[in-house]
Amino acid sequence: MAESKKDKRIEWICRVMLTLQLLLVVKGYVVFLQTKYQLVSPLIPESIIYDVSNPHIISSLISSGFMLSSLWLYFINKKIASIVIAGISLLCSGFWMYLI
Repeated sequence: MAESKKDKRIEWICRVMLTLQLLLVVKGYVVFLQTKYQLVSPLIPESIIYDVSNPHIISSLISSGFMLSSLWLYFINKKIASIVIAGISLLCSGFWMYLI
């Protein structure tokens, strides 16, 4: 049972989008932790540290929800829907970080 080139291309696009989503989620957590551990000073209040890093952790949490739904769609062979959800997630994350 040979797969067509279109099916293989969709499969690879789906995998790339899921990988980009994973990198987006990991990036948000890394930036949050990096900000928290680098801004250690008695002159900087704790609330300022959380105000600076809060948009990154919110973006990462929202992206992880989108990633779970994309991964679920991928496993039930709804690859086009998975690509659409992943693309929406990546675009929303970019707009969120640009607007904040």
